[in-house]
Amino acid sequence: MAGFASAPAFRAASRVRVGVTAAVPSTKELRDLSDADVEERVAKAKRRLLDLRIKKATRQEFKPHEFAENKKEVARLLTIRRQRELEQGISKRDSRKLKQKAMLDMDRLSMYAPLPAEEKAEEST
Repeated sequence: MAGFASAPAFRAASRVRVGVTAAVPSTKELRDLSDADVEERVAKAKRRLLDLRIKKATRQEFKPHEFAENKKEVARLLTIRRQRELEQGISKRDSRKLKQKAMLDMDRLSMYAPLPAEEKAEEST
């Protein structure tokens, strides 16, 4: 019976993760960013999500937890952006119109450009 009593304690101890830290910025750090930086980080996080979906579809190696991390980062950044719009008195309807106009004005191909880290990796090879 002594063997059974120690088994649950062993299982619980084996689940403890040591040294696993995420490089997720705090909300306070994100609030200190400028509007342009927020938009840039939203685009980068969405690009990382696209890359993860492509890796998953092509059965390449990827880290599944990065989906949740990037989705949460996008949500935090979009929340911060909307809070700033509310502070300026921009209504939901006007916000959507501004977003549509920005999408039309934006070069859509630039959204699919490789991230800077990918460019450096390609240059070094």
